[in-house]
Amino acid sequence: MAKIESTLLDNTENFKLVQKIKQLIKEDDVNQILIATGFWDIPGTALIAEELSEFLAKDGKSIKLLIGKDPSVFAYQLAELKRPDIKSTSDIIKIRLSELEPKEEYLPAVNLLRKYCECKNQKFCIHIFQNPEESKQFFHSKCWIFAEKAFSEDSIDDHGLYAILGSSNFTHNGLTENSELNYLETNSLIIDSPKKGLQVGYMDWFYNKWESSIDWTEEFLLALNNSPVGKASLPVEPVENP
Repeated sequence: MAKIESTLLDNTENFKLVQKIKQLIKEDDVNQILIATGFWDIPGTALIAEELSEFLAKDGKSIKLLIGKDPSVFAYQLAELKRPDIKSTSDIIKIRLSELEPKEEYLPAVNLLRKYCECKNQKFCIHIFQNPEESKQFFHSKCWIFAEKAFSEDSIDDHGLYAILGSSNFTHNGLTENSELNYLETNSLIIDSPKKGLQVGYMDWFYNKWESSIDWTEEFLLALNNSPVGKASLPVEPVENP
């Protein structure tokens, strides 16, 4: 397998973010995928549903998805929907799910989410970031971390292998259509760098934000199952603890 090199990913023909993500998901040493995004949608998940399904079907694999509050998406939805009662990104995602037209291409993503979010060992966990300064600051971050093991402050062996930082939300357009700018980092020393003074590594940053978030998995599943696209999907067998 060819060595993975650091590079910019701007969604031009040979540098589409979605293709690099697919490649990294398939790397044998990757056991955990950590994702931070300002916004998320089913069409974006559908682009990589096959790869994520194969990944999560293996023992010891897991995904953490942290969704924030993208100011541009939020402002657009407020204006488009004319809903002053919308207070959070979770409100917008619920509305988007309720209005998403069921398409066959979305069903693998829906079945993936229902199968692995429902599992008791939480192979796919979704959190919503809760900023104590919500009125002053949006969670606008976008980051993918492909880690060898789950993060542990007690283990010097746990480390991240690859990370992508940039402008792309975890959406269909963000992964493949929009003119974006993302950077693939392959230096594990940078990804793992512990917080020292003014320096902080990718994994430390992610878990700090994860701890400031709330588990939204159960509420998300309820919204998904009650949506038209959720009702159109086939029943799935939840994954049990091994």
